[in-house]
Amino acid sequence: RQGTLDVAVCPLPGDADVSDFDVTDLADEPLRIVARARHPLSNRKSVPMSALAGATWIMQTPDTPLRRDVDAMLAAGGLRPAAIVETVSIVATIALLQESDAFTVMPQALAHHYARFGMVQQLSVRVPTPMSRYALVTRARRELSPVAQAFVALLAVSAVESRTA
Repeated sequence: RQGTLDVAVCPLPGDADVSDFDVTDLADEPLRIVARARHPLSNRKSVPMSALAGATWIMQTPDTPLRRDVDAMLAAGGLRPAAIVETVSIVATIALLQESDAFTVMPQALAHHYARFGMVQQLSVRVPTPMSRYALVTRARRELSPVAQAFVALLAVSAVESRTA
């Protein structure tokens, strides 16, 4: 809205006012519940939602799209966190996970990344509607620079390829 960005790739909350923007849905990204590596629940083949009750959760602040998705996901699973630590920093989230038996929710790609390095473990929890939607956002009625146009075209191709893979 301030005119400082030409293109954004981000999740948008369902109630966002996008009247000044052109929005193209790119992809849904599955969300995963994770804990520290070697968490007592990390080796179970299946973890019921009830096993997560009473735990501390590390979450983004309530004004973020990911937090809204996580809140909706947990509510659909009948889970209300007992204690919440809020941070927008992934570095703080990972550090807090390492020192506790807390849980957090991350996009699948991020969970895979940190799991490769042994920092987190995805839990095998059946979770209702575990998705976060990413969109390409540009300012309406504004022509993009050639470089931005090329970037948008690459994103469009990548989104189509990921949907057909």
